[in-house]
Amino acid sequence: MKRELLIVATNQHVCALDPADGQEVWRTKLPKTSAGVIAVLIRGDDIFVGAYGRVLCLDREDGKVLWQNELPGTGFHHVILAMESAAPDPSAPALIAAVEEIRQAQAAATAS
Repeated sequence: MKRELLIVATNQHVCALDPADGQEVWRTKLPKTSAGVIAVLIRGDDIFVGAYGRVLCLDREDGKVLWQNELPGTGFHHVILAMESAAPDPSAPALIAAVEEIRQAQAAATAS
């Protein structure tokens, strides 16, 4: 079973923390070209990071850069990441139902 990680991206770094105690598991310093927001997308063992006009793929276990694409000709702006999923998350319907139940409870409490 994979170790659960909390991924934090800030100030030119991507860090993995143990969510149980906050201890740092690994840290990767991103190549800096200009300031910007760091976007993160996790899929399986890969952590995709968009920052400073480039996209990197980090290894989930140790944060090593597996590959990077500097997106030639796109400039040095914020990067937004999205990915189609080949297989839907089986917990998604339960999560959606739970969120809807919370919204309904909040609406009922506000109406009272």
